[in-house]
Amino acid sequence: MTGNFFIDWGVISVSLFNMVTLLWLGLTVILNSDKRRLGIWIASSGMLMGSVFFAIHTALIFNGLNFTESQINILWSSGWALLMLLPMSWYILILWHVGFWDETKNYLQKRQRYWFYTTVILFFTVARFVLFTKTLPTFIEFASLDLSNSVLIQNIPLLIVIYPFYILLCIGLSIDALRFPGTNSRMMGDIARLRARPWLMASSIMLLIVSVMVTSFMLWVVFKSGEYEKYGTYILLYSVVGICDFVIESCIAISVLLLGQAITSYEIFTGKSLPRRGLFRNWLNVIFISAAYSIIVGAGLNSRISPFYYLILTAFLMTFFYALFNWRFYIERERYMSNLRPFIANQNIYGNLLHHSNIEVTDINTSFNGLCKNILETKFAFLIPLGAFAPLIGGNIQYPESDLEVEFEHLNEIINKIDSHEIISIDLDPKYYHNSIMAVPLWSERGITGVLILSKKIDGGLYTQEEIEIARSVCERLIDTKAGSEMAAWLMEFQRKHITETQLLDRQAKRILHDDVLPLLHTSLISLSTLGEQNETVNSVSQSLNDHLIEAHKKISNLLREMPSGSFFEINKLGLIESLKHFLKNELLNSFDDITWLIDENVDEQLKIISPTFTEVIFYAIREAIRNAAKYGRDEQEENDLNLVISVKNEDKIKIIIEDDGIGMKENSRAKGGSGQGLALHSTMMAVIGGYIILESEAKKYTRVTIVLP
Repeated sequence: MTGNFFIDWGVISVSLFNMVTLLWLGLTVILNSDKRRLGIWIASSGMLMGSVFFAIHTALIFNGLNFTESQINILWSSGWALLMLLPMSWYILILWHVGFWDETKNYLQKRQRYWFYTTVILFFTVARFVLFTKTLPTFIEFASLDLSNSVLIQNIPLLIVIYPFYILLCIGLSIDALRFPGTNSRMMGDIARLRARPWLMASSIMLLIVSVMVTSFMLWVVFKSGEYEKYGTYILLYSVVGICDFVIESCIAISVLLLGQAITSYEIFTGKSLPRRGLFRNWLNVIFISAAYSIIVGAGLNSRISPFYYLILTAFLMTFFYALFNWRFYIERERYMSNLRPFIANQNIYGNLLHHSNIEVTDINTSFNGLCKNILETKFAFLIPLGAFAPLIGGNIQYPESDLEVEFEHLNEIINKIDSHEIISIDLDPKYYHNSIMAVPLWSERGITGVLILSKKIDGGLYTQEEIEIARSVCERLIDTKAGSEMAAWLMEFQRKHITETQLLDRQAKRILHDDVLPLLHTSLISLSTLGEQNETVNSVSQSLNDHLIEAHKKISNLLREMPSGSFFEINKLGLIESLKHFLKNELLNSFDDITWLIDENVDEQLKIISPTFTEVIFYAIREAIRNAAKYGRDEQEENDLNLVISVKNEDKIKIIIEDDGIGMKENSRAKGGSGQGLALHSTMMAVIGGYIILESEAKKYTRVTIVLP
């Protein structure tokens, strides 16, 4: 203590501030990391060691005179041990962050390898001198400026020569590593590293300034110690030492704030794929709380008030800050619920199904636009349904809405990278994906259902983990809701048509039987009854009866022909594969230049297990796909050959693949009057029985329909 209230207050307050913030950062890194790898432990340990150092520093400054000599020496030696470890841990941490230990070789490894070995040797040299020689003076010797018992070189303690060079080398090499980083394997790692680099660079520069100041201060103490000892002006020396201590601590505090900004804004040390907004918000709260706590407690400690008042003050501060934290928590919760309210509101699907005759009963465009505009704040985005849901959704959804349809030629590359629910996002090359930078996979219990493709944010910032998790949940719900409502709408529409057709056929049957057939039969009966009374010849009456019966037979036959013809018994008798071959032979014999069948072994046995009702639904879905290939596969202007390949694969589930080498569905189906409703209807029916349909098409190459059986 210098005896100056303001200097001592500042020194204690800044020391407490550094202790609290470093403790929070160290615990946050280790507790929030996804995989506690060696680099995570180094980062966390370095910050925790810094917190312990400032705890020792505060104890020595405030209560140094009340410790015994052995206690002081233990704290003094522990503090110097931490001072040896901290520069090296910072250097190793920066090397790990910039990819020095990655498996892929890079320029960074070549540039830093020998310097790293040199620094390690220097570290062990300093540790040896400090721990096993008389290089380090005791706290009493240092406080009294008695350095005569230390190992000297030209009347300068050896520690004063080695340690400044050691810390300058560690910090300088850290700055050099930040200037030439390697690659990063973490999702969005290169972007996060690029954004965090100015903060880490500024933090390292502040530490370099601290190193220079520490070096200058140590040399100044050595050269000026004789003068102060001669004239006895220790009070002035202590004031100068206190001011230097305050300035150095303040520079370290600035460095800690810069480091905290990099950690909480971009999660560079936690290993998370995306930063979290809540973590940065908590960091701001910690800064405010630790600053207020340090200033108030520092003033109390420096005032030498009774410990009883410390207890009251600490309880008051703890309660106040906890209430403040709860207040902020509820504000954020209300904001969070306000943003989610449009996505959990009732969409009145039941009412739309009952009272609307059109197929589309759910509008997800409005919710998707609200998500992109209010939560993600993205420039543009695309919601691409995949798998069984694609035919039901009806196409990609984009924000902002546009009549120009955007196609992603490299979409399969994204799908191939998605092999686990744990994948939150995939980085994209903007030049291949229309300036988009991220793809978010969407899942359901049946597997992947779609992909959300995002561009850069309007403000140029990074997406937070909370934003991506919300977007993922919302888009999964939108796809599921849209698919479910479309399925229900198609079934309702199908049932309405079925009821209408049944009523019409019933009325038509009654009309034909009552108005046409019965009069013919009645006339025939009258002719038979009057045969004996009239003097007509038998041949004449027989001819008349024959004509009436033939006419009645024709009308009944036509009526039966107009009624829906079911192929249930035919499919059940022939089997699915033979029924398809029979259909192609009788109806589409000349529609294809060549038809190839690729059928795995034992498929027939597996198909026989399927329910006859399910088999009929599958047959009609396959028939629709084949008819679409025959109708839309050829180019009317170029008369291209059209070949059909039907594959039946026995994998984890039986898959029937109908593939043609035509011009592609999207290019010509609309021009020829295709609406896509037929495939959507059969997708609905397949979903009802537990299967699904996957549609793939590439212009001028192929159209592939994969029907996955239940």
